Amino acid sequence: MNCLIVAALIGFGSQSEPTITYTCPGKNAKAVFEELSKQAGQTLLIGQSLADEPIILRLDKAPLAKTMDRLAYALNGEWKEEKEGKRLVAKKLPADATPYNARLRTIMAMQRVAREEFANATQFDAKAAADYARELEEHLNRVGAFSKDDTAHLIAGYKLADRSLKATVGLRVFALLDPKQLAEIGQNERIVWSSHPTAKQRQLPASVTQLANQYFVESQIWGRELLNRPALIDKLQGADWTLMDLVPTSLRGRGGTFLSSTLPTKVNVIARSGGQTVNSIVFNFLDSKGEVLLSSSTNLSRNGNPPPQTVPDPILRPIDKPIVLDDLAGEYCRLTNER
Repeated sequence: MNCLIVAALIGFGSQSEPTITYTCPGKNAKAVFEELSKQAGQTLLIGQSLADEPIILRLDKAPLAKTMDRLAYALNGEWKEEKEGKRLVAKKLPADATPYNARLRTIMAMQRVAREEFANATQFDAKAAADYARELEEHLNRVGAFSKDDTAHLIAGYKLADRSLKATVGLRVFALLDPKQLAEIGQNERIVWSSHPTAKQRQLPASVTQLANQYFVESQIWGRELLNRPALIDKLQGADWTLMDLVPTSLRGRGGTFLSSTLPTKVNVIARSGGQTVNSIVFNFLDSKGEVLLSSSTNLSRNGNPPPQTVPDPILRPIDKPIVLDDLAGEYCRLTNER
């Protein structure tokens, strides 16, 4: 289910039943279960698919049985007796559960294609930036030879744009994100992951943080290459939107503010949906003061065409939302998929 959870329980158990008094501002489920086991008098285990779910709890003398019931409800799981203790495992969704399952199948297919395409991705260094810039120059010089109704230059431009730094990194990051979390996103919604998450953000996987920071460094290389080719900046800005987007906004006046001597201390990755499933990945790099050093967006379309959609019509709202188990939880914290 991969949802953010707020749980607040206050009550008294019977004399024979353990009660739980426990508060945490936000931890993964595995760590929470380990700590709850100390008060429960029994071992509480969590299934692998639920282990990384972020949970916020405020429990005050809450009966163990009620606590377990509420956790199972919030995580859409069920308890199983095992030799080592009781384990909460995810419920199996019916095969025809939609639209979540349909979105999940679409996303997993898109991720598989991206992983295959970028399995042998190489570093975008100064040489790669110069080579790519020359290809763009050669393409733009050829465009003048086409008639206005000839779309061949547009198709060639799309293919060049698909090979740009931000397009390839965006797809590589998309391929690394949890498809179940991505499938939670409904129309015009988003999820925010962060290297240093707030209560309303999700923890960015280490592999994604590493790739995003690499992108920040490589984007500086691309910015320097463009600054050395002012004529290319002018031509790109006069081209169609796919190539125009290769020029960072801050460089469109040929300024140097795009280039940063400061490394980011925090990176946020945002997955957005403008339709039936995720269609863009946004990067925000921030310094120690919270100032944005670089913001970049990648459309997940390839060659100017949207990826195949398997989500059935009509467009449906997301089925997964943060679950508030008690009104008292609002006094503590409310989590959403929004920043």
